[in-house]
Amino acid sequence: MLKSIVVCVLLGTAASGEAKELKASYRETALDSEGIKLLALERYAEAAKKFDQSLRLNPKNARAYANRCTARYRLQDFDGAIADFTRAVSLSPKLKGTLAVSMSDAYYRRALPRFLKIKSLL
Repeated sequence: MLKSIVVCVLLGTAASGEAKELKASYRETALDSEGIKLLALERYAEAAKKFDQSLRLNPKNARAYANRCTARYRLQDFDGAIADFTRAVSLSPKLKGTLAVSMSDAYYRRALPRFLKIKSLL
């Protein structure tokens, strides 16, 4: 009898933990979806905030880093976009090809003002 009670309690605890994980996963997916909709509407700052929230729930969400990379790029936060790109690719190497064009532009745009500053000092 006691063994049955312990098993029921343990199963209930496991189910509770799984329910919390499922709820967090659903919330993360919802935040990603909201962020993607905001990207489509060109509301980049709001989109970046949605991806921030998603990443607080799951810091290993490569998709959220990739999407926040796009938002940051559009906001001309090139250093932030490059950092997100690097993190997204480290978590999911297949994302590299999908973000390559905008990232080469981000690297260029980040480097150009630095180059011009150095050139002006010469």
